[in-house]
Amino acid sequence: MKIIPILLSLRSSIRRRYLVYLRPKYVKKQLAARKGSCDGCGGVCCIRTRQCPFVDEKGLCKLYASGKIPKFCKIFPIDEKDIKLAGMEDVCQYHWEK
Repeated sequence: MKIIPILLSLRSSIRRRYLVYLRPKYVKKQLAARKGSCDGCGGVCCIRTRQCPFVDEKGLCKLYASGKIPKFCKIFPIDEKDIKLAGMEDVCQYHWEK
C-alpha cells in the first residue's frame, strides 16, 4: 500500500472542498485566471486525486452522464497547488500565468 500518495490524495480532496465551500471568492478568482482546457485524460484526475468510488474500471465517471457531478469535482483544478497535490503535473493541461 502506498501511504504517501493516499495522504496527498486525501489532502487534495479536503483542500478542494474547503476552498469550494468556504473560500468561493478565491475559487472564482483562480478559475477566471486559469488557462488551457481539459484534454479528456480519461479520468486520470479522478483516479489520482481521491481514488473516487464513482470511477469504473475503465477510468470513466459513473456520475458524468447523469449530470450529478459534485462541484468540487467539476472545477478541478482550482489552482496550481491543486494540480501538484493531486499528482497531475504530468497530465493536466490547465495552467496559470505567473
